[in-house]
Amino acid sequence: MKILTLKDKYRYFETDLEYIYQDSGITEETDVNISVKNSQGDTLYSETKIMPKTGYIGGKIRINRDNFIVGSYILVVDTELKEFVVDYRAVLIEKGLSELLTGFEHIDVYDEIGVQVPINMCNFTFKNWVPDTTKLRVLKNGEDLEVYKDIYIDFDNGRLHLKNNSILDTDDINVTYQFSIFGEDTYASFLDLALDELNSSAPATAYDFESAPRVFDPAMVMRAYSKCLGRLLLDLSFWNNTLIFPEPTALKSTIQAMYQAALTEFQELKKSAKGLRMVRPRGISSQKIGMPVMLDGVNYKNWTIASIAQISGVR
Repeated sequence: MKILTLKDKYRYFETDLEYIYQDSGITEETDVNISVKNSQGDTLYSETKIMPKTGYIGGKIRINRDNFIVGSYILVVDTELKEFVVDYRAVLIEKGLSELLTGFEHIDVYDEIGVQVPINMCNFTFKNWVPDTTKLRVLKNGEDLEVYKDIYIDFDNGRLHLKNNSILDTDDINVTYQFSIFGEDTYASFLDLALDELNSSAPATAYDFESAPRVFDPAMVMRAYSKCLGRLLLDLSFWNNTLIFPEPTALKSTIQAMYQAALTEFQELKKSAKGLRMVRPRGISSQKIGMPVMLDGVNYKNWTIASIAQISGVR
């Protein structure tokens, strides 16, 4: 069984792409090829690492402007592939949404009993596990198993693979882990919708994440945050799970209040982001002014409606 995991799918320039690669079939040291390809299949980065017989390696790849541009890429480790994205949404996720929703990104589950499936494998209730082994504990019939030695973890799918340990029907596999309610693709989708909403509000604009002014950042983050809270309120299975939340009714009321507050704050931030500061310069002349004057987001305050009402041929 081969498993490739990315710590973060969305990255920006001058940050690191961190990965974990596990191969339960390794019995001796083996060379592993690692590369990054763009959407055209061109190799932008490559290296070879030695995988020890434990079947685990981890590493980092620096995302810099010399080798990368905004877009999607493929990380290839041995025969396993994972897509990652380089764009400004990574900053909004890391510094905005992850901070606001940190309580929903590290939810603890204690001693959950795994559901056994064939080939030394156990499934668990939640996916999207936090790839942090310090928060992970695995017990087989009450005895600790060592991560990356006795077991391998599919963090994305919430699945455990045992190496050299057959599972009997009478065996109990208990795991303590952390998972995140939201994935990065969910954050990215909500940020896309937030930017579209800002662009469509008057005055209409056509910014993307690279060209948008930084004053858009708080508004985009707050709108995506409100959409995350709205999704929580609509997710019925979320409230019925007493394993995680012993008082779902009280929590639901709290999230409802947070949702309304986020919507109110977004409206204020949108006014600031799309106010008169974005008035585009226009040439005008009038009976009072003999020469054309350029109006912009600053000097418009010097003119009254009467002084610019009569346009004499300049548009």
